[in-house]
Amino acid sequence: MTGFLVGAVVVLTALWLLHLLVLLGVVRRLREHESRLANQAPGGSGVMTVPLGQRIPDFETRDVDEQPVSSAGLDGPTLVGFFSPGCDACHERLGDFRVSAAAHPGTTLAVVVRDGGDAQALISELDGAGTVVVEDMGGPLTAAFGVRGFPAFASLDANRVLVAQGYEPPRPPRT
Repeated sequence: MTGFLVGAVVVLTALWLLHLLVLLGVVRRLREHESRLANQAPGGSGVMTVPLGQRIPDFETRDVDEQPVSSAGLDGPTLVGFFSPGCDACHERLGDFRVSAAAHPGTTLAVVVRDGGDAQALISELDGAGTVVVEDMGGPLTAAFGVRGFPAFASLDANRVLVAQGYEPPRPPRT
């Protein structure tokens, strides 16, 4: 009987150690993955086809008040957010975008891309967060930035060069 118990303890200990090794391997891989994502955060990956360091092409459109909005009118740093009414993550990032827009020293554009959802509710939530433009996918702004998914955020310098992009709005500098 004692031999059976000793054997069971040895087998269970071996299984426990194997389980511990597998778990440590999984944790290591998750940390590597998290590190890679953190390194991509400033430039994003896959959210836009326009690469970092490239100038955004010219565009012309109108905002929700029928005022002209064009690339020629961007004369300083610009923050741009692309939202879709049917996108849950877009609604989750609205508060962060509003905070970033309030702290942004230049122009802020919020682009609502119609997808069949309630665009008016999204437009209302973006009120006060800069100039709001509504367009279809492939409209002047989504085409100029090459938007692939939502939400999408971009920062331009004074020369309309893309300096940051991603699925998270840029965080305002801490003071």
